[in-house]
Amino acid sequence: MARRTTHLIRRLRLGAVALFGGASLVLALHSPAAAALTPSHLVNAYTTIQGAPSQGLSSITYPIRVDSQPNASGYFFAQSFFFKGGQQAYTGLQPRPGGGRAYFSVFGEGASTADANCAPGADGGPGVTCSTSYPYTVGRTYHLTVRGAGGSKWEGVVTDTVTGSTTHIGSWTISSGQGLLDTFSIQFTEYYLSVANCDALPHAQAFFANPKGNGGAYTGPFSSGLTLGTCKSKAGYTISGSGLTTVTGG
Repeated sequence: MARRTTHLIRRLRLGAVALFGGASLVLALHSPAAAALTPSHLVNAYTTIQGAPSQGLSSITYPIRVDSQPNASGYFFAQSFFFKGGQQAYTGLQPRPGGGRAYFSVFGEGASTADANCAPGADGGPGVTCSTSYPYTVGRTYHLTVRGAGGSKWEGVVTDTVTGSTTHIGSWTISSGQGLLDTFSIQFTEYYLSVANCDALPHAQAFFANPKGNGGAYTGPFSSGLTLGTCKSKAGYTISGSGLTTVTGG
Protein backbone atom coordinates (compact mmCIF):
# COMPACT_ATOMS: atom_id res chain seq x y z
CA MET A 1 0.00 0.00 0.00
CA ALA A 2 1.36 3.40 -0.93
CA ARG A 3 2.32 5.49 2.07
CA ARG A 4 1.82 8.98 0.69
CA THR A 5 -0.65 11.81 0.27
CA THR A 6 -1.87 13.47 -2.88
CA HIS A 7 -5.36 14.76 -2.18
CA LEU A 8 -4.03 18.15 -3.24
CA ILE A 9 -7.37 19.74 -4.10
CA ARG A 10 -9.50 18.36 -1.33
CA ARG A 11 -6.83 18.40 1.35
CA LEU A 12 -3.20 19.37 1.63
CA ARG A 13 -1.49 18.39 4.81
CA LEU A 14 0.31 21.67 5.37
CA GLY A 15 1.94 20.64 8.59
CA ALA A 16 2.71 17.63 10.70
CA VAL A 17 0.63 16.66 13.68
CA ALA A 18 2.06 18.06 16.91
CA LEU A 19 2.08 15.65 19.80
CA PHE A 20 2.45 16.81 23.37
CA GLY A 21 3.58 14.98 26.45
CA GLY A 22 1.19 14.08 29.22
CA ALA A 23 0.53 16.06 32.40
CA SER A 24 3.59 16.88 34.43
CA LEU A 25 4.05 15.13 37.75
CA VAL A 26 4.88 17.17 40.82
CA LEU A 27 8.21 15.40 41.19
CA ALA A 28 9.11 15.42 37.47
CA LEU A 29 12.26 17.44 36.99
CA HIS A 30 12.70 16.96 33.22
CA SER A 31 10.80 18.21 30.15
CA PRO A 32 8.96 15.79 27.87
CA ALA A 33 10.97 14.60 24.86
CA ALA A 34 10.25 16.43 21.63
CA ALA A 35 7.71 14.66 19.46
CA ALA A 36 8.53 13.41 15.98
CA LEU A 37 6.94 15.11 12.99
CA THR A 38 5.96 14.16 9.46
CA PRO A 39 7.09 16.70 6.84
CA SER A 40 4.58 15.54 4.17
CA HIS A 41 4.51 17.79 1.05
CA LEU A 42 7.63 19.92 0.80
CA VAL A 43 7.36 21.36 -2.73
CA ASN A 44 4.35 21.64 -5.03
CA ALA A 45 4.61 23.08 -8.55
CA TYR A 46 2.05 23.58 -11.30
CA THR A 47 1.95 22.99 -15.05
CA THR A 48 -0.66 23.32 -17.76
CA ILE A 49 -0.06 21.66 -21.13
CA GLN A 50 -0.78 24.24 -23.79
CA GLY A 51 -2.64 24.04 -27.09
CA ALA A 52 -4.34 20.73 -26.28
CA PRO A 53 -7.80 19.82 -27.62
CA SER A 54 -10.65 21.10 -25.47
CA GLN A 55 -11.88 17.54 -24.82
CA GLY A 56 -8.58 16.68 -23.14
CA LEU A 57 -5.59 14.41 -23.69
CA SER A 58 -5.33 10.67 -24.28
CA SER A 59 -1.90 10.45 -22.62
CA ILE A 60 0.56 12.49 -20.58
CA THR A 61 4.26 11.73 -20.09
CA TYR A 62 6.11 13.11 -17.07
CA PRO A 63 9.92 13.01 -17.44
CA ILE A 64 11.71 12.77 -14.07
CA ARG A 65 15.32 12.44 -12.96
CA VAL A 66 16.16 11.84 -9.31
CA ASP A 67 19.68 13.24 -8.81
CA SER A 68 20.09 12.55 -5.11
CA GLN A 69 18.15 10.55 -2.52
CA PRO A 70 18.71 8.48 0.62
CA ASN A 71 19.08 4.72 0.27
CA ALA A 72 15.92 4.34 2.32
CA SER A 73 12.16 4.76 2.19
CA GLY A 74 10.53 8.13 2.88
CA TYR A 75 10.59 10.27 -0.23
CA PHE A 76 7.96 10.40 -2.97
CA PHE A 77 8.73 12.17 -6.26
CA ALA A 78 5.44 12.38 -8.09
CA GLN A 79 2.92 14.00 -10.38
CA SER A 80 -0.73 14.47 -9.54
CA PHE A 81 -3.00 14.62 -12.59
CA PHE A 82 -6.70 15.04 -13.19
CA PHE A 83 -9.45 13.99 -15.54
CA LYS A 84 -11.82 16.43 -17.23
CA GLY A 85 -14.56 15.21 -14.89
CA GLY A 86 -12.45 16.20 -11.87
CA GLN A 87 -11.17 12.83 -10.60
CA GLN A 88 -7.61 12.93 -9.29
CA ALA A 89 -4.79 10.42 -9.72
CA TYR A 90 -1.00 10.30 -9.45
CA THR A 91 2.13 8.54 -10.62
CA GLY A 92 5.61 8.65 -9.16
CA LEU A 93 8.77 7.02 -7.82
CA GLN A 94 9.76 6.11 -4.26
CA PRO A 95 13.22 4.97 -3.13
CA ARG A 96 13.70 1.77 -1.16
CA PRO A 97 16.86 0.35 0.43
CA GLY A 98 18.75 -1.02 -2.56
CA GLY A 99 15.90 -0.35 -4.98
CA GLY A 100 12.69 1.54 -5.58
CA ARG A 101 8.99 1.37 -6.44
CA ALA A 102 6.81 2.98 -9.08
CA TYR A 103 3.23 4.01 -8.27
CA PHE A 104 0.08 4.69 -10.29
CA SER A 105 -3.13 5.31 -8.35
CA VAL A 106 -6.52 7.02 -8.50
CA PHE A 107 -8.75 8.51 -5.81
CA GLY A 108 -12.51 8.47 -5.43
CA GLU A 109 -15.61 6.39 -5.99
CA GLY A 110 -16.24 4.51 -9.22
CA ALA A 111 -12.71 3.18 -9.74
CA SER A 112 -12.07 -0.54 -10.18
CA THR A 113 -9.25 -2.86 -11.20
CA ALA A 114 -8.50 -6.42 -12.21
CA ASP A 115 -4.76 -5.77 -12.42
CA ALA A 116 -2.45 -8.00 -10.37
CA ASN A 117 -0.32 -4.96 -9.45
CA CYS A 118 -3.28 -3.08 -7.99
CA ALA A 119 -5.63 -3.22 -5.02
CA PRO A 120 -8.81 -1.37 -4.00
CA GLY A 121 -8.39 1.72 -1.85
CA ALA A 122 -6.16 4.78 -1.96
CA ASP A 123 -4.76 6.66 1.02
CA GLY A 124 -7.36 5.19 3.34
CA GLY A 125 -10.30 6.08 1.10
CA PRO A 126 -11.96 4.84 -2.08
CA GLY A 127 -9.92 4.42 -5.22
CA VAL A 128 -7.24 2.07 -6.52
CA THR A 129 -3.54 1.84 -5.64
CA CYS A 130 -1.05 0.22 -8.05
CA SER A 131 2.67 -0.29 -7.60
CA THR A 132 5.55 -2.42 -8.78
CA SER A 133 9.16 -2.92 -7.76
CA TYR A 134 11.30 -0.61 -9.87
CA PRO A 135 15.00 -0.17 -8.95
CA TYR A 136 15.59 3.08 -10.83
CA THR A 137 19.04 4.61 -11.20
CA VAL A 138 19.91 7.95 -9.60
CA GLY A 139 20.88 10.49 -12.25
CA ARG A 140 18.94 8.79 -15.06
CA THR A 141 15.80 10.18 -16.73
CA TYR A 142 12.60 8.12 -16.67
CA HIS A 143 9.28 8.77 -18.37
CA LEU A 144 6.20 8.15 -16.24
CA THR A 145 3.23 7.90 -18.60
CA VAL A 146 -0.51 7.66 -18.07
CA ARG A 147 -2.32 6.52 -21.20
CA GLY A 148 -5.70 5.33 -22.31
CA ALA A 149 -6.07 1.55 -22.55
CA GLY A 150 -9.48 1.35 -24.22
CA GLY A 151 -12.80 2.79 -23.06
CA SER A 152 -12.42 4.32 -19.61
CA LYS A 153 -9.47 2.11 -18.64
CA TRP A 154 -6.12 3.80 -17.97
CA GLU A 155 -2.62 2.35 -17.71
CA GLY A 156 0.50 3.66 -15.99
CA VAL A 157 3.94 2.75 -17.33
CA VAL A 158 7.52 3.85 -16.68
CA THR A 159 10.18 3.96 -19.41
CA ASP A 160 13.95 3.92 -18.91
CA THR A 161 15.23 6.47 -21.44
CA VAL A 162 18.67 4.80 -21.57
CA THR A 163 17.62 1.20 -22.20
CA GLY A 164 14.28 2.02 -23.85
CA SER A 165 12.57 -0.61 -21.68
CA THR A 166 8.97 0.12 -20.62
CA THR A 167 7.54 -1.40 -17.42
CA HIS A 168 3.84 -1.77 -16.62
CA ILE A 169 2.95 -0.23 -13.24
CA GLY A 170 -0.78 -0.89 -13.15
CA SER A 171 -4.18 -0.13 -14.63
CA TRP A 172 -7.64 0.82 -13.46
CA THR A 173 -11.03 1.76 -14.84
CA ILE A 174 -13.01 4.86 -13.90
CA SER A 175 -16.43 6.19 -14.83
CA SER A 176 -16.77 7.01 -18.52
CA GLY A 177 -18.16 10.37 -17.42
CA GLN A 178 -14.66 11.41 -16.30
CA GLY A 179 -13.61 11.78 -19.91
CA LEU A 180 -10.02 12.37 -20.98
CA LEU A 181 -7.03 13.80 -19.10
CA ASP A 182 -7.04 17.44 -18.07
CA THR A 183 -4.07 19.61 -19.06
CA PHE A 184 -3.35 20.69 -15.46
CA SER A 185 -0.90 18.78 -13.24
CA ILE A 186 0.81 19.21 -9.86
CA GLN A 187 4.35 17.97 -9.44
CA PHE A 188 5.46 17.40 -5.87
CA THR A 189 8.22 16.17 -3.59
CA GLU A 190 7.01 14.64 -0.33
CA TYR A 191 8.56 13.00 2.73
CA TYR A 192 5.94 10.71 4.26
CA LEU A 193 7.80 9.17 7.21
CA SER A 194 8.37 10.76 10.60
CA VAL A 195 11.63 12.48 11.53
CA ALA A 196 12.85 13.70 14.91
CA ASN A 197 12.99 17.28 13.61
CA CYS A 198 13.41 19.14 10.34
CA ASP A 199 17.20 19.02 10.60
CA ALA A 200 16.92 15.24 10.35
CA LEU A 201 15.21 15.38 6.95
CA PRO A 202 17.48 13.53 4.47
CA HIS A 203 18.82 15.35 1.43
CA ALA A 204 17.21 14.79 -1.96
CA GLN A 205 17.18 16.50 -5.34
CA ALA A 206 14.98 15.81 -8.36
CA PHE A 207 14.36 17.33 -11.78
CA PHE A 208 10.87 17.27 -13.32
CA ALA A 209 10.96 18.17 -17.03
CA ASN A 210 7.96 19.81 -18.66
CA PRO A 211 5.20 17.24 -19.22
CA LYS A 212 4.16 16.15 -22.71
CA GLY A 213 0.68 15.37 -23.95
CA ASN A 214 -0.42 12.90 -26.64
CA GLY A 215 3.03 11.51 -27.33
CA GLY A 216 4.77 14.88 -27.39
CA ALA A 217 2.29 16.73 -29.59
CA TYR A 218 1.70 19.23 -26.78
CA THR A 219 3.74 20.48 -23.86
CA GLY A 220 3.59 23.12 -21.17
CA PRO A 221 6.02 24.86 -18.81
CA PHE A 222 5.86 25.17 -15.05
CA SER A 223 3.99 28.33 -14.10
CA SER A 224 4.62 28.53 -10.35
CA GLY A 225 5.49 26.60 -7.22
CA LEU A 226 5.66 26.82 -3.45
CA THR A 227 7.31 25.26 -0.42
CA LEU A 228 4.97 24.15 2.34
CA GLY A 229 4.57 22.20 5.54
CA THR A 230 6.36 22.17 8.87
CA CYS A 231 9.76 21.69 7.22
CA LYS A 232 9.38 24.13 4.32
CA SER A 233 12.54 25.90 5.51
CA LYS A 234 14.37 22.73 4.38
CA ALA A 235 12.87 22.83 0.88
CA GLY A 236 13.56 24.86 -2.22
CA TYR A 237 12.92 24.84 -5.94
CA THR A 238 13.88 26.55 -9.18
CA ILE A 239 11.87 26.77 -12.39
CA SER A 240 13.56 27.04 -15.78
CA GLY A 241 12.34 26.84 -19.34
CA SER A 242 12.92 23.09 -19.35
CA GLY A 243 11.39 22.16 -16.01
CA LEU A 244 11.47 22.16 -12.22
CA THR A 245 14.29 21.29 -9.81
CA THR A 246 13.45 20.52 -6.18
CA VAL A 247 16.04 20.37 -3.38
CA THR A 248 15.00 19.17 0.07
CA GLY A 249 16.61 18.21 3.37
CA GLY A 250 20.14 18.85 4.54
